[in-house]
Amino acid sequence: MCEVLRAAMDGTAPPTVVPVPTFADGVACQAVMDAIHASSDAGGAWIGIAWVLAAFNLFLVIWGVTQSDLAAFVGFYEFAGAPLWIGIGVLAAAVLLFFYRRIVQDKAKLTFRDTNVALMPNAEQMELLREEEVPA
Repeated sequence: MCEVLRAAMDGTAPPTVVPVPTFADGVACQAVMDAIHASSDAGGAWIGIAWVLAAFNLFLVIWGVTQSDLAAFVGFYEFAGAPLWIGIGVLAAAVLLFFYRRIVQDKAKLTFRDTNVALMPNAEQMELLREEEVPA
């Protein structure tokens, strides 16, 4: 994805072959998330790292919003009018749909942290993942 974005920014043709992630890639990402949860539960350093990343993200958002010329250059639109309101509308709809899923469908209260997240697959499931055929 980064190669496609870089090609778009440089004005060159994107690469013809973009690797497709597999289920095993998803499991590997979940393993990282499980390690983060375990570290957080043990009072690990990930909490501090998360705060630093959140502050950096906030800085980038504020900087991006205040630099309308940069947003117009990168996004090929002006940071005003319809694109702005469409973006805000999509974000608002996403939040409302999350609330609906959580309250109505899950019949649960709103929380900012799930404490009952399933961990890694068992040995039998891992064996099936190892046997998965990777697309060429």
